Amino acid sequence: MEKGHRIFVHILLVVYIIVYFISAIFQSDLFGDILSPIGTLISFFILIYVYKKSERSRNVWFILSLASLIWALSDIAWGVCELLLGINPENISLFNFLYLGTNIGILVAAVIYMKKFVKGINLVQLIIDVFAITISCFVIFWFLFLHRSLSIFIENIDNITEFIYIITDFLIINCIVVGLFSLRRGRLIKGIYITILGSAMYAIVDLIYVYQYFYNSYVPNSITDFMYAMSLMIISFGGLNVLKYNTSEWADKFYSEVKNVGSTKKGLVLLFTIPISIIFGDFNFEKIVMLIFIYVVYEVLSNYVQKAINNEKLFTDEKNMNLILEEKIEERTKELLQKNEQLEYISNHDFVTNIYNRRYLNEYLDYIINDKKTNQQITIFYIDVDRFKTINDIYGHDIGDYILIEISKRLEEGIHKKGILARLGGDEFVIALEGEISRPDIEKISKDISSTCNKSVYVDSYEFNMTLSIGISVFPDDALSRNVLLKNADIAMYDAKSKGKNTYSFFNSYMSNAIVEKNEIEILLKNANYNKEFELYYQPQVDIKQNKLIGMEALIRWNSPVKGNIPPNKFIRIAEEIGCIEQISDWVMNTAARQIGIWNKKFGMELKMSINISPNQLSSVKFASKINKIITKYGLQPSWIDIEITENIAMKGEIVLEEIFSMLNNMGVSISIDDFGTGYSSLSYIQQFSFERLKIAKELIDNITDDLNKRYIVKAIEMLSEGLNILTIAEGVETKEQLKIIKELGCDQVQGYVFSRPITAYMFEEKFLSAKNNGFS
Repeated sequence: MEKGHRIFVHILLVVYIIVYFISAIFQSDLFGDILSPIGTLISFFILIYVYKKSERSRNVWFILSLASLIWALSDIAWGVCELLLGINPENISLFNFLYLGTNIGILVAAVIYMKKFVKGINLVQLIIDVFAITISCFVIFWFLFLHRSLSIFIENIDNITEFIYIITDFLIINCIVVGLFSLRRGRLIKGIYITILGSAMYAIVDLIYVYQYFYNSYVPNSITDFMYAMSLMIISFGGLNVLKYNTSEWADKFYSEVKNVGSTKKGLVLLFTIPISIIFGDFNFEKIVMLIFIYVVYEVLSNYVQKAINNEKLFTDEKNMNLILEEKIEERTKELLQKNEQLEYISNHDFVTNIYNRRYLNEYLDYIINDKKTNQQITIFYIDVDRFKTINDIYGHDIGDYILIEISKRLEEGIHKKGILARLGGDEFVIALEGEISRPDIEKISKDISSTCNKSVYVDSYEFNMTLSIGISVFPDDALSRNVLLKNADIAMYDAKSKGKNTYSFFNSYMSNAIVEKNEIEILLKNANYNKEFELYYQPQVDIKQNKLIGMEALIRWNSPVKGNIPPNKFIRIAEEIGCIEQISDWVMNTAARQIGIWNKKFGMELKMSINISPNQLSSVKFASKINKIITKYGLQPSWIDIEITENIAMKGEIVLEEIFSMLNNMGVSISIDDFGTGYSSLSYIQQFSFERLKIAKELIDNITDDLNKRYIVKAIEMLSEGLNILTIAEGVETKEQLKIIKELGCDQVQGYVFSRPITAYMFEEKFLSAKNNGFS
């Protein structure tokens, strides 16, 4: 239809509606009897057009067109009786049955559409929604139309017909409300909303008519009849709008997106039954409690169903992903089996080093253990290159791959005639030796492997000194299957790493328990709530020359709700391995900084808070800016913060450390060297960086009362620090005898049990700050 024609048609419709509306206001029988069937016939022809053009849901539009046609024919019959025959149609019971056909048609169309809607939704949730909505609608209908009694509807045949009108209207409204109420995900198109509006409008107008009928207030050709015609026209215009989306692709997408799955607040609608019950009925406490109970039951059941749906979806998605992965692996395996000898070589060898890979190792061990079914000894050497990740991160993967190739060549020298070398991935290798080998010979082989690989590796202008951690397990003594055999060797390898790396370790059952505990701590760390589970304890630091409190060290404590108190020496190392040590350190810095700010401002003091820093945080100059942000955030003086780093970090002397220390010094933040005297102490790095304090390690303080050598070492450290104008603080001072010796040796400051164990912030404040107890004896 051309644009000009469309405008003309629209003008005619507007004129028709205005004229009909005016005639309805003046209750003109002549105009009403003529105009009413015209509107419903227009609806009929539009819906027939929609029916013919539709690709989907055609039966819905056909039934709706029949409903409009029934109303139009009934209106025509009414007009003939009233205008031509002079008979009052209100006295003819047949008309009640005729118009009822429209109700039934709209109801059938709604049920058919709901049936299509049901296909893509969760039936359990739908049943719960239908149950709740039906009860709510019934309450409204009971008080508005049924008046808590059905006797009025069985007095005569006309009243029975009117009762059927109410039932159909109830079911139409129920279908509409259930459909909208159940829509938790997706969005209906405008045309469907218009059709729903027209259907709901029809049902409501019909209920108004029934109400007027029973109270003898219905007037033919009034606004009520006008609204009937308008509701059918709205339904037809909704059908025209739906034709804009008349494609199978859109319909498939629409039904796949529209679901009754997800959270919603629509359940609150059920509570509207309470005021309706009170307004149109009477206040009944038991009834109100029952309605509230229905709402609560609905919410509980809906939440349970929605959680079950989400869990099922997650399970299905995971299952589908696993199936896809399994299918891909199976397809890949079939392809590999069909390849020639070159592909067979590739499938069994590592891409980087050209030695055997994990697949071949597994097949080799399975063949010996399962197919040959002998108890012949198999010795597994599980090898990990120490600190290889650092090389990859700093120098790049090309240099890392070169080192792996060189290591693999050297490892091949340690293979017995009856054995293989395989790379499992990353920096992990396995040597499997078949045949009887005594424990001394196994140890010799391990030492030879380490010795060979310890030789320098030269790449371009770089020189690398590599070390290995080796775990050893033996079949059948340590395991009876390939998986357990390799797992136990892996456990032994980690035990070797825990001993300081560059060594070997034999598997035993105690290691397995340690790995289990380590895995438990890993899981707990990943899920820990820092603010609830972690707490800082504080240990005072005292100037023993002035007998004055000068600060404290912040020490982390972890009270896990699962395992209770876990010592820092257990979880800090694991946190570094799994990569969450930086988040923990950030929490410690923020918590400690906030606390020193509170104390110094509250008591007007200049105490210093010592904070231990993880090596991971010193890998970027961003660390200094992070400290600056913390100082600004809590309004601190930079001199209130002391950063403690371990001696081995300082000895690295990397450029990034120089930048960090320089930035911290410029800010006014002091730096202390922790555990000084236990490593390879050197004057070079002490001169290179600006430190405020050397913290003498506890190992040198232990037994200082009896060990003269330790006294000499501490005295030497004191003389060194005095010459460099650096303060010294002795940690781990536990007895008065040790304190006396430390004073005699000239140490500046002390930290240890002799003054206090690490205590909570509250206890620290009560013991050392509130009473202004700044003197120590």
